[in-house]
Amino acid sequence: QSPPRDWRAPLVRKLAELAERGRRRGMRGFEAALVSMLLDRHEEALGWLRLVDTEGSWILVAQYYPAFEPLRHRADFTALLDRVGFGQLLTGGAHEP
Repeated sequence: QSPPRDWRAPLVRKLAELAERGRRRGMRGFEAALVSMLLDRHEEALGWLRLVDTEGSWILVAQYYPAFEPLRHRADFTALLDRVGFGQLLTGGAHEP
């Protein structure tokens, strides 16, 4: 079976479904961030990650998950890692502003 012509359409629907549920913490928030990254919506992904930042393990997963590669060198992403206590653990020191 061939992939859908617009491969983004199912992802957009999934993202809308996740947002509609209103529960933006934990796995659902991380899933929404991941779907946002797949749609090249980096700012939206960061927004979702900020909402789940109290559950730092999801931020740690995002640090290593390949889809989040475009965020790894952004100051706002590293600041998020610092805020949940993973910045120094992952880099061995403080991040540059």
